[in-house]
Amino acid sequence: GTILNVTPDEVIRMQGDPTFRLVDVRDPSVYKRGHIPGSISLPDYAIKDQCAVKLPDKNAPIALYCQSGVHAMAA
Repeated sequence: GTILNVTPDEVIRMQGDPTFRLVDVRDPSVYKRGHIPGSISLPDYAIKDQCAVKLPDKNAPIALYCQSGVHAMAA
């Protein structure tokens, strides 16, 4: 797939696609304290092991986010 940097406005537009997935790559304890509604928790350190289960549609658009962008960029 293609990797792009997107703006918050672009993510809002992407949420209109029923296949779109918004992924919070922060630690699950941080996710539990607060996250964007509709997002799924998939910590950056678990992507390799859990991606196929949590994101089975390889053609679905996906946006990764964290608090500062560091973890999302690394993931």
